[in-house]
Amino acid sequence: MIHLQRSKIPKDLNGKTSKAWKELEAWKKYYKAKDKTKLKKPKFSAYKARSVRDSLREIFHGKCSYCEARIFHITPEDIEHYRPKSAVLTSDGKTKLADGYWWLAADWENLLCACFICNRANYQVIYGSPLEQRVGKGIAFPLEEEKKRAKKPGQEAKEKPLLLNPCAKDPQEYPENHMTFGLEGELAGVPMAKVAPNGELDTRGETTIRVFGLRRTTLVNERKQRLLEIRDKMKDVEELLAKLDQAPDAATGDAILKRMEEKLAFLKMYRAEDAVYLLMARQVIDPFLAKIFTS
Repeated sequence: MIHLQRSKIPKDLNGKTSKAWKELEAWKKYYKAKDKTKLKKPKFSAYKARSVRDSLREIFHGKCSYCEARIFHITPEDIEHYRPKSAVLTSDGKTKLADGYWWLAADWENLLCACFICNRANYQVIYGSPLEQRVGKGIAFPLEEEKKRAKKPGQEAKEKPLLLNPCAKDPQEYPENHMTFGLEGELAGVPMAKVAPNGELDTRGETTIRVFGLRRTTLVNERKQRLLEIRDKMKDVEELLAKLDQAPDAATGDAILKRMEEKLAFLKMYRAEDAVYLLMARQVIDPFLAKIFTS
């Protein structure tokens, strides 16, 4: 997971003529009614609009906003609600609260793009464990303080979520400030919470990794493969750099530089916003590029 900038509000969610606004008004009317038995409970559908889906695909480049795997070319993505819209599990993971954050069902700031494995509760083999574990967000939304959970619109501002939001506006909330990756040996490709100054694991980083199953073995293996590709290109660049120092003439040096530029182009491609596993890739590529260009 890495921070990405959210785009403008899609037309189907924007303004008093939009379907989203009409749905929200219907929900407000439903909750204000003294006798709800005479009313039909509204449904959510505005967030499924084509303009919303297209905007989310553009923001996340067809990748899952949580695990950064590319999904759109294989299967339709889930339009995910950061704060669950219809019901929510409390921080104990057992207590279910009806209706959830209904007022945020079509709120642009609450919508993300996710693969179904990160978004739906399912069993996965987790790295370092021989047994399958139930992971995936489902309707989970753990908080630092359960007593501050919002029960009505506006109260969510007082919450302290334990799940990271890839479109958070506050730089201190960016996922890369809470998570990191192992880059060597057995831990290569394994996401880890950063260590706080007091020596404890970053709670939000660790909770996010656990809830979304970001250490699932299949995902770790894919990251390791990408890491191997990156390191191969880095090795090629280092070897060419050594040859450049020993080039006998300008023509040979120019040829070597051209080959280096091709290898560096691959590395830059691996760290571009539309690349998979971007947080991990930048963690290993950026220091290498800084060293190369300094040289």
